[in-house]
Amino acid sequence: MNILGCLSTPTSGEYCLDGQDVSGLNKVELAAIRNTKIGYIFQSYNLLARTTALRNVMLPLVYDRSRKHPREKWEQLAKDMLEQVGLGDRMDHQPQELSGGQQQRVAIARALITDPVMIIADEPTGNLDSHSGERDHAAVIESA
Repeated sequence: MNILGCLSTPTSGEYCLDGQDVSGLNKVELAAIRNTKIGYIFQSYNLLARTTALRNVMLPLVYDRSRKHPREKWEQLAKDMLEQVGLGDRMDHQPQELSGGQQQRVAIARALITDPVMIIADEPTGNLDSHSGERDHAAVIESA
């Protein structure tokens, strides 16, 4: 999983992601690949505690050196993502003000905001109720 997620490099052979050989890239180049081509959904959410849901979702855009999305559109993109996962009314809430399922949906929205070619998920819907889990699973599939 570390190699697939560009967290480690293979000791031999090559690994192509989206048609690009990433096996020989340096740390900075791998970080750019991780930010633009891979969406991570962590079981423990990994949300910034003193940051709103909206800002947590915008975070990958801040680190996107490709500037695929202009800065003036970041907030609207994040709002749209939160709407898609059913959190339009929770955008200004910090993680501790959200249920576990809501925090997981923020993490899902954050993973999808850069329109990655691959999602790496560790039980991405494990903390959601069955209705939310089905909806968010469909959102992940639809964006792929």
